[in-house]
Amino acid sequence: MLCNELGIELDSNSVSQPPAVEPQRGGLLLLAQLGDLYIGFSAHDLQELVRMVSLSKALDPRPELQGFIDIRGQAVPVLDLRCLLGKGVQEADPEQVIVVLSEGDTRIAVVVDEVLDIYETTPDNYQHREELNLRRGFISGVALIEHKLVAVVDPKRLAREVL
Repeated sequence: MLCNELGIELDSNSVSQPPAVEPQRGGLLLLAQLGDLYIGFSAHDLQELVRMVSLSKALDPRPELQGFIDIRGQAVPVLDLRCLLGKGVQEADPEQVIVVLSEGDTRIAVVVDEVLDIYETTPDNYQHREELNLRRGFISGVALIEHKLVAVVDPKRLAREVL
Protein backbone atom coordinates (compact mmCIF):
# COMPACT_ATOMS: atom_id res chain seq x y z
CA MET A 1 0.00 0.00 0.00
CA LEU A 2 1.19 3.54 -0.72
CA CYS A 3 1.26 4.49 2.97
CA ASN A 4 3.63 1.65 3.87
CA GLU A 5 5.89 2.11 0.83
CA LEU A 6 6.39 5.80 1.52
CA GLY A 7 6.36 5.68 5.34
CA ILE A 8 3.92 8.59 5.62
CA GLU A 9 2.15 9.91 8.68
CA LEU A 10 -0.44 12.66 8.24
CA ASP A 11 -2.75 14.24 10.79
CA SER A 12 -6.30 13.19 9.94
CA ASN A 13 -7.78 16.03 12.06
CA SER A 14 -6.80 18.83 9.68
CA VAL A 15 -9.04 21.90 9.52
CA SER A 16 -10.27 23.21 6.16
CA GLN A 17 -8.82 26.54 5.09
CA PRO A 18 -8.88 28.48 1.82
CA PRO A 19 -6.57 27.01 -0.85
CA ALA A 20 -2.97 28.13 -0.80
CA VAL A 21 -1.57 30.13 -3.69
CA GLU A 22 1.18 27.60 -4.50
CA PRO A 23 -0.59 24.66 -6.27
CA GLN A 24 1.71 21.98 -4.82
CA ARG A 25 1.07 23.18 -1.26
CA GLY A 26 -2.69 23.48 -1.60
CA GLY A 27 -5.41 24.26 -4.05
CA LEU A 28 -7.53 21.99 -6.20
CA LEU A 29 -6.55 18.39 -6.91
CA LEU A 30 -8.08 15.97 -9.38
CA LEU A 31 -8.37 12.69 -7.51
CA ALA A 32 -8.02 9.48 -9.53
CA GLN A 33 -7.77 5.82 -8.68
CA LEU A 34 -5.23 3.38 -10.02
CA GLY A 35 -5.90 -0.09 -8.65
CA ASP A 36 -5.71 0.31 -4.87
CA LEU A 37 -3.74 3.59 -5.09
CA TYR A 38 -5.09 7.13 -5.04
CA ILE A 39 -3.31 9.57 -7.32
CA GLY A 40 -3.71 13.35 -7.38
CA PHE A 41 -3.02 15.87 -10.11
CA SER A 42 -2.98 19.62 -9.51
CA ALA A 43 -5.93 21.22 -11.31
CA HIS A 44 -3.37 23.84 -12.39
CA ASP A 45 -1.59 21.14 -14.47
CA LEU A 46 -4.75 19.49 -15.82
CA GLN A 47 -5.36 20.08 -19.52
CA GLU A 48 -8.12 17.58 -20.24
CA LEU A 49 -9.57 14.12 -19.61
CA VAL A 50 -10.03 11.66 -22.47
CA ARG A 51 -11.73 8.25 -22.46
CA MET A 52 -9.30 5.50 -23.41
CA VAL A 53 -8.73 5.44 -27.14
CA SER A 54 -6.48 3.44 -29.40
CA LEU A 55 -2.96 4.78 -28.96
CA SER A 56 -0.24 5.11 -31.59
CA LYS A 57 2.43 2.61 -30.67
CA ALA A 58 5.76 3.87 -29.40
CA LEU A 59 8.96 2.66 -31.03
CA ASP A 60 10.46 2.66 -27.54
CA PRO A 61 10.04 -0.84 -26.01
CA ARG A 62 9.80 0.37 -22.39
CA PRO A 63 6.53 -0.84 -20.81
CA GLU A 64 5.89 2.48 -19.01
CA LEU A 65 5.46 4.24 -22.36
CA GLN A 66 2.11 2.96 -23.61
CA GLY A 67 2.13 4.99 -26.79
CA PHE A 68 1.04 8.39 -28.05
CA ILE A 69 -2.27 10.20 -28.28
CA ASP A 70 -3.02 12.95 -30.79
CA ILE A 71 -4.18 16.07 -28.94
CA ARG A 72 -5.08 18.74 -31.50
CA GLY A 73 -2.29 17.75 -33.85
CA GLN A 74 0.39 17.21 -31.20
CA ALA A 75 1.69 13.74 -30.30
CA VAL A 76 1.55 13.44 -26.51
CA PRO A 77 3.29 10.51 -24.76
CA VAL A 78 0.97 8.33 -22.67
CA LEU A 79 2.62 6.85 -19.58
CA ASP A 80 1.54 3.89 -17.47
CA LEU A 81 1.67 5.03 -13.84
CA ARG A 82 0.84 1.51 -12.66
CA CYS A 83 4.09 0.28 -14.20
CA LEU A 84 6.09 3.26 -12.92
CA LEU A 85 4.85 2.63 -9.37
CA GLY A 86 5.90 -1.03 -9.54
CA LYS A 87 2.36 -2.40 -9.76
CA GLY A 88 2.86 -4.30 -13.03
CA VAL A 89 1.62 -3.70 -16.55
CA GLN A 90 -2.04 -3.84 -17.48
CA GLU A 91 -3.53 -3.90 -20.95
CA ALA A 92 -5.59 -0.86 -21.92
CA ASP A 93 -9.22 -1.06 -20.85
CA PRO A 94 -11.96 1.01 -22.55
CA GLU A 95 -13.17 2.10 -19.09
CA GLN A 96 -9.84 3.74 -18.24
CA VAL A 97 -9.25 7.49 -18.53
CA ILE A 98 -6.31 9.35 -20.03
CA VAL A 99 -5.37 12.41 -17.96
CA VAL A 100 -3.57 14.98 -20.11
CA LEU A 101 -1.26 17.20 -18.06
CA SER A 102 0.54 20.36 -19.08
CA GLU A 103 3.09 22.38 -17.14
CA GLY A 104 4.92 25.05 -19.07
CA ASP A 105 6.10 23.50 -22.33
CA THR A 106 5.84 19.95 -20.94
CA ARG A 107 2.80 17.95 -22.01
CA ILE A 108 2.27 14.31 -21.03
CA ALA A 109 -0.65 11.97 -20.44
CA VAL A 110 -1.14 9.21 -17.89
CA VAL A 111 -3.64 6.38 -17.70
CA VAL A 112 -5.82 5.94 -14.61
CA ASP A 113 -8.59 3.46 -13.85
CA GLU A 114 -11.10 6.05 -12.71
CA VAL A 115 -11.38 9.78 -12.10
CA LEU A 116 -13.15 10.34 -8.78
CA ASP A 117 -13.59 14.08 -8.17
CA ILE A 118 -11.88 17.41 -7.58
CA TYR A 119 -10.92 18.23 -3.99
CA GLU A 120 -9.50 21.24 -2.22
CA THR A 121 -6.25 20.74 -0.36
CA THR A 122 -4.62 23.01 2.18
CA PRO A 123 -1.13 23.19 3.66
CA ASP A 124 -2.65 21.37 6.66
CA ASN A 125 -3.48 18.24 4.68
CA TYR A 126 -0.53 18.24 2.28
CA GLN A 127 3.09 17.23 2.84
CA HIS A 128 5.68 18.27 0.29
CA ARG A 129 8.24 15.76 -1.00
CA GLU A 130 11.06 17.43 0.97
CA GLU A 131 9.18 16.66 4.20
CA LEU A 132 8.93 12.98 3.29
CA ASN A 133 11.35 10.24 2.35
CA LEU A 134 9.92 9.59 -1.12
CA ARG A 135 11.41 6.99 -3.44
CA ARG A 136 9.71 8.24 -6.59
CA GLY A 137 11.03 11.53 -7.96
CA PHE A 138 7.81 12.37 -9.78
CA ILE A 139 5.69 12.39 -6.63
CA SER A 140 5.63 16.02 -5.45
CA GLY A 141 3.97 15.23 -2.15
CA VAL A 142 1.12 13.46 -0.42
CA ALA A 143 -2.32 14.80 0.48
CA LEU A 144 -4.82 13.39 2.94
CA ILE A 145 -8.28 13.56 1.35
CA GLU A 146 -11.28 11.96 3.04
CA HIS A 147 -9.00 9.61 5.03
CA LYS A 148 -7.19 8.52 1.84
CA LEU A 149 -3.49 9.07 1.23
CA VAL A 150 -3.09 10.56 -2.23
CA ALA A 151 0.24 10.63 -4.08
CA VAL A 152 0.40 13.91 -6.02
CA VAL A 153 2.13 13.66 -9.40
CA ASP A 154 4.38 16.44 -10.72
CA PRO A 155 4.13 16.26 -14.54
CA LYS A 156 7.43 18.02 -15.20
CA ARG A 157 9.35 15.66 -12.91
CA LEU A 158 7.50 12.69 -14.37
CA ALA A 159 8.47 13.68 -17.90
CA ARG A 160 12.10 14.29 -16.84
CA GLU A 161 12.31 10.91 -15.09
CA VAL A 162 10.68 8.83 -17.83
CA LEU A 163 11.18 10.52 -21.19
